[in-house]
Amino acid sequence: MLPFIFENPPALGEKKGGNSIEEGIMFMLQRMEDEKFHVFATLSDWWEEFRMYHRKEGKIVPLNDDLMSATRYAIMSMRFAVSGKDPTWTKDLHYRDYGII
Repeated sequence: MLPFIFENPPALGEKKGGNSIEEGIMFMLQRMEDEKFHVFATLSDWWEEFRMYHRKEGKIVPLNDDLMSATRYAIMSMRFAVSGKDPTWTKDLHYRDYGII
């Protein structure tokens, strides 16, 4: 979990990013076209939401888009990802045991 409210990366020349649906969806679509992001064909709910995205007056209509929003946040949050080989990554992570088997 991030210690701040999520924002898209700032555009060139801007200091702060926004929460633009358009930017996230276009980034996700670009990664799909470049074959850097794949979605299993068996995830029919995801594909149904993807196909249901449409525009009204030039803007994306975000209705029933829970899976798309989660995917968009995940893809746009990749900039915060840390490799296990990163020397700044602390090895002293504390995990809580919830007793789940």
